[in-house]
Amino acid sequence: WGRNIARAFDEQSLLDILELRENMPNPQMKIHYIQEHVDKPERDIRAFYVWGEVPVAIYRVSKNWKTNTALGGKAQPCPVTDELADLVIKAGDAVGGGVLGVDVLESREKGMLVNEVNGVVEFRNTVLVTGYDLPTKIVEKSVEVLKR
Repeated sequence: WGRNIARAFDEQSLLDILELRENMPNPQMKIHYIQEHVDKPERDIRAFYVWGEVPVAIYRVSKNWKTNTALGGKAQPCPVTDELADLVIKAGDAVGGGVLGVDVLESREKGMLVNEVNGVVEFRNTVLVTGYDLPTKIVEKSVEVLKR
């Protein structure tokens, strides 16, 4: 998604952004998520958690700090390493599992960091660049889980 977010470079710019949002009529604009900027490559990772497994992931590459494919970021295949799978499984398990998109940042200082866990995932670009049939995987694993 990546919309209605801003990057503050110092305390004053953060205060200006918050003031602007607080004066908007939409109450949802008054909900603030503030996080530290992560020094990372010009990409992030969207990994897919499907009922306790991590079958596929993509890089979302952009020269902009927002890497969302909806905003022009380009999807590229990303290998699912043991390190990535372990992190994504921990994140997915922490929120109760199911079918999730887990966004991971590769911090130059701290290694892989979970940035966001999404319960409503879009995977068109994933299928296009990886050739992996994620929709079928989701259906098959969901049926398997529901039969338990």
